[in-house]
Amino acid sequence: MNMLLAALVFVLWSGLMLHSQTNVNSYSTDLQPLDTASKPQLRLTTQVVKSEYYCRDSLRLQLRLTFTNTGRVPIILSKRSLNVASYTVSRNLERAAARQYEAAGRYEDFGESVILAAPDAKDFVIIPQGGSYEMASNRTSVHLDTASDNTALANALPVGDHVLEVVVGTWLYIGLDEKARPLIQDTEFREKWKSDGFLWTDALTSIAMPFKVEKTETRKCSN
Repeated sequence: MNMLLAALVFVLWSGLMLHSQTNVNSYSTDLQPLDTASKPQLRLTTQVVKSEYYCRDSLRLQLRLTFTNTGRVPIILSKRSLNVASYTVSRNLERAAARQYEAAGRYEDFGESVILAAPDAKDFVIIPQGGSYEMASNRTSVHLDTASDNTALANALPVGDHVLEVVVGTWLYIGLDEKARPLIQDTEFREKWKSDGFLWTDALTSIAMPFKVEKTETRKCSN
């Protein structure tokens, strides 16, 4: 069942990523015409809260996600839907900008995170112009393979400096129509809550964050 839900979310989320940007670009208030400044704008930055080496050469980075409203329109954001969907690692900022990655990964098992219910306003936060919302949990962690002893594994990161980018999904609400077909529900609630702000459902890519892989003793996994 979880695998089915995960597949469903992946398909719906892929479609959502294609059309939600159109929603952002076409949004305007009743009080002013659409211009660049009035478009909803949300910036994602990350910070390492805890780093832990385990299971031989695996590195777990627990991240704090900070969502900052850089536009003029209040942003409505689901607190329950925020999950790291994928990541990329580059050697430096220049290579990150050129999309020259050392490692990349995607997390597709969202079965436990799917919300099979209508959105509840209490589970959302409204971020005003210039405001921010922060969160850190197990859902905001990234697991990386390292090569601290200079042995090479596929996508293993050597000791030294790197930069990390993550893609965070912001909408995991799935409903069913009268024929039991899946619905993403974003358009309905964006219209319903438009007097409070813009309902953000687009995936976000974080600004590249520097981090370091340290040389450590190899740790074996416990049985």
